[in-house]
Amino acid sequence: MGWHRFDYGLHAEASQYWIAGLHSAHTGGDRDMGAAMLGDLA
Repeated sequence: MGWHRFDYGLHAEASQYWIAGLHSAHTGGDRDMGAAMLGDLA
């Protein structure tokens, strides 16, 4: 969903999805997913 929003120019909304994904990855202890979310945010 983040990339879909980003492609339509809705960058703030895309960031919200990626940040939520980062929080979920942290809560679940999934370092690979956390790294992917940080990469998308960059």
